[in-house]
Amino acid sequence: MKISVEEIRTLNITAYIDFLENKLNNIHIAIVTYPFYVERQTQLSLSRWRWYTYFIQKEDYKNYWFEKYNEIAQKRIEDLSEKIETATNDLIDIVHFTNTIHSNILTKNPNETMTKKCLKMAKTIDFRDLQAQGEAHRYLFNTSVEYDKDEIKKKLQFNDYAIADKIKEFEERDFDFVGFIKKGTFCSAYFLDSRVCLEFASLEFYKWLAMYDSQKQPLHKPTKTLNKTQFTELLKALIETKSLEYETEKQAIEALAFALNVDINKSEFDRILQKIKGRNEVTETKFLDALTTDLKDWIKKSSG
Repeated sequence: MKISVEEIRTLNITAYIDFLENKLNNIHIAIVTYPFYVERQTQLSLSRWRWYTYFIQKEDYKNYWFEKYNEIAQKRIEDLSEKIETATNDLIDIVHFTNTIHSNILTKNPNETMTKKCLKMAKTIDFRDLQAQGEAHRYLFNTSVEYDKDEIKKKLQFNDYAIADKIKEFEERDFDFVGFIKKGTFCSAYFLDSRVCLEFASLEFYKWLAMYDSQKQPLHKPTKTLNKTQFTELLKALIETKSLEYETEKQAIEALAFALNVDINKSEFDRILQKIKGRNEVTETKFLDALTTDLKDWIKKSSG
């Protein structure tokens, strides 16, 4: 399936991977909780029935304590019903990890019998191994995206059209698994095949390229901009006050450095931060202090 630049900008690949990991965890949890919830609900229902028949025999139809007990029991039974329904829906997704002929029936008509079949299927699946694969693939996804970003930045030093060329290459490419992301449906292959993970990484890189390319360069470059220390001091203050928020600090560095035309990377940013930590009280925020002083002076002059 091909995907345009406009489409890729709307996809949230990392959120979809979060969805896959959460769903896998929920399936694993449901294997344990579903039988417990069903057993607990059955016990409560039987207990309530015994008390009901007891008071019927006593001809005490409106016993105060029974009514209170019945009210509490009913609420607990309803809560358990909701939990059973949630666990059932999670268990149905076990079929994505099997080649069972019941897949369509299970997903379309979940019921107690089918849920028991899912529990039986679960015994053939090593969910801890799948979770470990998920963690490995998340690491592979992140490192692959960062590597591609670093490589394209190197190319940009010698080829102004490197990003445009790469975007064109992605526009002509057929992606096998992007349909799962677009529809928001479960893709079990992500945990089973690293090629799916690498395709998701390519899509994330494609999105980054599309977003990067959409940023318009200023009509005129500044005659002067911040030095790296001033940039670090300003950005760290913006991050700490939550005035500027990105998914990662590295993304914030890249975005603001691009906007202010400052040549700095994450490693340099971290090294400068360490130096800032060693400042004394007089110089600890000298750039920000200078900004404050100059702004106050301007306000006073304007007011006068």
